[in-house]
Amino acid sequence: MVNGAIFLENFWSNFNFYGFFIGLAVVISWWAMELGLRRFKLQITNFSLLTTIFLLGALSGARLWHVFTSWQNYQNHLIEVLKLWHGGLSIWGGLWGGLIFLLAYFLLARRANFANFWLFLDTLVFGLPLGQAVGRLGNWFNQELYGLPSDLPWAIFIEPKNRLPGFEQVEYYQPLFFYESLGLLLFALVFWHAKKPLMGQGKQFFLYLSYYTFLRFFLEFLRLDKPMLANFDLLSLNQILSVSFWLIFLISFKIYQHR
Repeated sequence: MVNGAIFLENFWSNFNFYGFFIGLAVVISWWAMELGLRRFKLQITNFSLLTTIFLLGALSGARLWHVFTSWQNYQNHLIEVLKLWHGGLSIWGGLWGGLIFLLAYFLLARRANFANFWLFLDTLVFGLPLGQAVGRLGNWFNQELYGLPSDLPWAIFIEPKNRLPGFEQVEYYQPLFFYESLGLLLFALVFWHAKKPLMGQGKQFFLYLSYYTFLRFFLEFLRLDKPMLANFDLLSLNQILSVSFWLIFLISFKIYQHR
């Protein structure tokens, strides 16, 4: 019994909850996408291959963008770049990494079926919000992505070792990751109860992107460690990216519709 208790204690103390929730987010996203396909009787050629390509691009982009925006933390410890289980995955980097990998596949394919491309993007909306909501729970166990100091009843305690410089004596903070998870779950709930989404034209993906940029833009005001541009303290880098990415996709979407 004693040995069993010691084993369990060691197991839980070394168990990586961040990696667990990232893996769980991938499984839930894939499952939700397949469920959406069956619900609306949609057919996507090479669905499993496209999903795998998107996931590989998303993981690569998410890590690279985080390292790029936090280079001061990695420049003297390059091996840390490979330690994904320590946290540090950017959702914006993940979205664009997945899109770039996916677009490269379609451009290199002998017969590029872009109708299938837009249908796949719309299908992503069945899984992305749920996956993001679950993945954000990993931030809780890593004690990262928390907001401003708070005395609200649902404020979370942050260990001293995880507090930002200048806030060493502050114990409770806004659970920013939880707000984002809640917002994404709300979007997923509304989307899944739609009678019949307009699939195959990119409209559903643009709807999701519009909602997420809106949510992320305002949540950034509550964030303590938001990356800022030099000589510009009005908006954070993530807020500028939110607006920029929304405009880029809007322009691309309008050009596609016009053609």
